[in-house]
Order: sequence, then structure tokens, then C-alpha cells
Amino acid sequence: MTSKHLEIDQILQGKVDTIAFGGEGILKTEFGVVFVPFCLPDEEIEIKITAVKKKYAKGQILRILNPSEKRIEGKCPHFMKCGGCQLQHSEYTYQVQLKKRFLKDCLERIALQKKLPEIIVTESPKNFAYRKRIEWSLHKDKESKVCVGTYRSLEKNR
Repeated sequence: MTSKHLEIDQILQGKVDTIAFGGEGILKTEFGVVFVPFCLPDEEIEIKITAVKKKYAKGQILRILNPSEKRIEGKCPHFMKCGGCQLQHSEYTYQVQLKKRFLKDCLERIALQKKLPEIIVTESPKNFAYRKRIEWSLHKDKESKVCVGTYRSLEKNR
């Protein structure tokens, strides 16, 4: 390909640089930055571009060519569908490290707090089923019946 831009349905391979707040992996390519859900830093992945914006693109994993040592199988049957546990595919201790980094990054970049005290995180004694909050969606179907459910993950809303 001679053009230096991304196109929808384009297939790329690359190594995930880091994870952004919200759990999407950042894949830096010769064409620009691509946000990809459900991957981990240092994983080598093959993706398909699903959306192209001015300053970034979105992608979906087709194959994980070289998985992270931190990768595990998500236990929840709704993982990757409901949008509630974006990091469930990583070991719990690593999830805590990532969330601590997300908080630190937000405080430094958004709140402009450069001299932060050490952030101390108390891990849950349970690796799963520790969430205490859920966000419900209500809507009416074609027959005007009220339907209740959770929001789908970003992956499904593209």
C-alpha cells in the first residue's frame, strides 16, 4: 500500500504499546495511532480497522500472534459483550496496576497535579465478582414492551 492513511477493513499487524484509560490498547503504526480493545501491552496482534478519525483509528483483534504473559481467559460469560469489565482478560494483580496507572495519568494530565503522593491501592480479596455497581439501559422494543439490559461494550457499538 503506497498511501499513508488507514482505511476501514484494512488489515494490520503490530505490537501493542500500552493501554489507555478505558482499557483499549494503543497500537502505533506508520499510519498513526489505533485503539484496539481487549489486548494487552507487548502483545503482537493482527487487527482490522473498524473506524478512521482525523487523529486516530479504531480496530478489532482478528488474531493474537504473541499473547502477553499477563493474559488469562475472561471468566464472565458476558465479557466482551456488556462493556463492564474491559480488563478481565488480564491477571487481577495486573488489572490493579493498570488502574493505578490510569488514575495517576488522569491526575497528572487532566488535573495537572505533578507532585502526587504515592497512590496506595487496596486489592479486593476476590479476583472476580467484586463489582458493586451496574448501569442499566431501558428502552422500548417494536411492540412497545420495556426492555432492560446492560450497555454493550465499545467493541460492539462501532
